Amino acid sequence: SSQYEKVLQEYSEAIRGMELNQQLSDLAEKMLRLEQTGFATGEADFDDVLDWKRKQLTYRLELEKAKTKARDSLYEIQFLTGR
Repeated sequence: SSQYEKVLQEYSEAIRGMELNQQLSDLAEKMLRLEQTGFATGEADFDDVLDWKRKQLTYRLELEKAKTKARDSLYEIQFLTGR
């Protein structure tokens, strides 16, 4: 049915969102560590550290939203297929 296809598409998009935000979160974590080191050695300012921390938290939040959307879509798929 078209509802099943819609939910399957939402699930697929959520999985892609999970993968993307995990990669971005990992990258932001690395950049945050670099900025913290730079701050400790006087090569970066505190605003740079805060900026990367904000980015990291944003990507983590988006990752959790994508996980929730994937779970919701999976439950709906199971409901639609009677499993």
